[in-house]
Amino acid sequence: MEIKIYGNEYFNGVFDIVHKTIEEIYPKYYPGTAVDFFHKHHSKENMKKQLPHEYTLVLFENNKLIGTGTLYNNEIKRFFILPEYQDNGYGKKLLIELEKNIDINKYDEIILDSSLGAVEFYKKNKYVYKNYKTIDLFNGNYLCYIEMTKNICGENFKINYDNKIFTSIENSENGEIDGRTFFYYHQNKEIIWAEYYGGIIKKGFLVGTVNETGELEFNYEHINNENKTRTGKCNSTPILLEGGRIELGEKWEWTNGDKSKGESKIIEIKNR
Repeated sequence: MEIKIYGNEYFNGVFDIVHKTIEEIYPKYYPGTAVDFFHKHHSKENMKKQLPHEYTLVLFENNKLIGTGTLYNNEIKRFFILPEYQDNGYGKKLLIELEKNIDINKYDEIILDSSLGAVEFYKKNKYVYKNYKTIDLFNGNYLCYIEMTKNICGENFKINYDNKIFTSIENSENGEIDGRTFFYYHQNKEIIWAEYYGGIIKKGFLVGTVNETGELEFNYEHINNENKTRTGKCNSTPILLEGGRIELGEKWEWTNGDKSKGESKIIEIKNR
């Protein structure tokens, strides 16, 4: 396998890969009018206008051109692997090479529009759902596709908390979270925040910072089932468990009420 930067000499090969893949794969997921739309969208005229202004890679196996992918700013587009070469790891390797060329000093995420048939591939490569979109084909049919994103703002950090979900496994008696409480974390560079609720917590929110070792420092506030607002501050230290899950050891302190201190542990769970 060899990956090269696109040159004009590869235009016909790239064009053929795009349209052969559309012709063989897309009818499994789309009506004929939508398939026709994809063919027109990737017309020779459009591709000749766009390619000189984009960063495109081409993938070869045994000197045969079998795949292509394009990067424009932080958007991945025109990503195709010939049908007979799919599900063999070629797409993942090409995708990784494209991702390496995104300027992480300018962009926090990668964006792409996925056809219905490619959603599972992108999910396996850590892309997440953002929006469900449609194009009206004006004949009673709609072309449906999924806007997806991948967070890259945590690349310089030991741990990236974006889209991680945690639940409590241990807490001091003066704490209010328990195993019924779930934390939904997000991260943008050194900023972290989370929503949490469950058990006696009606609604909670925390916001703070993460350092390069993955340690968290944040303030939190929630409303409990007695409709009392509780506020506090916390420092969390991560432990990476077998299988890659994260456990956070927390030292916290209420900043209202009795202003007592405590310790707790939360653990990462799979998406609910």
